[in-house]
Amino acid sequence: MKHKIKIKSNHQIFGLIGIIAIIAIIGIILFAQPNNDTNDNPIQSLNNTENIINDLTNDTNETNNEQNDDNNEPKTIEKNVTLTIETNKDSYKSSQTLETIITLNSNTIIQSATVTCTGIKNRFKFTETINLDLDETTLKTSYKLPKCNVCGGISEGDYDIVCELVSGDYSVTGTKTIEINQ
Repeated sequence: MKHKIKIKSNHQIFGLIGIIAIIAIIGIILFAQPNNDTNDNPIQSLNNTENIINDLTNDTNETNNEQNDDNNEPKTIEKNVTLTIETNKDSYKSSQTLETIITLNSNTIIQSATVTCTGIKNRFKFTETINLDLDETTLKTSYKLPKCNVCGGISEGDYDIVCELVSGDYSVTGTKTIEINQ
């Protein structure tokens, strides 16, 4: 039967490492001690081992207490996501294709985050639900720009492409300005 150990915090990792270190030290003490008069007495040898284990346990507990806050609440990692927007050009003519690359870098794993991009008087719209991991995540879109005239509904000028990542109550926004000419 397989057992899975689910580790929830750094404190559990340090505790597990401490336990493994104690087991290794016990093995070294019991099986690799030089022959002297105290080893002839197994009870004395075990008492010495017990004292060493107590000393190691106290050192481990002191280290763990230094890492905890005064209120002993588990520490949480604050989400930090960077969102950058790149386009294949900075200046476009009407009816050209706008190629957008959205790059996201996260310091934590985020499940079911929504990326929404809008721009050019709400004519450019893009939405995608993604999972972020600790690697870089890249999204690509293409959009044929409208004509710059009265019928096309936009005039020449600068337009912002705004992208936002939302995950629960966390959000981050990026903006890229492009120029559209006739």
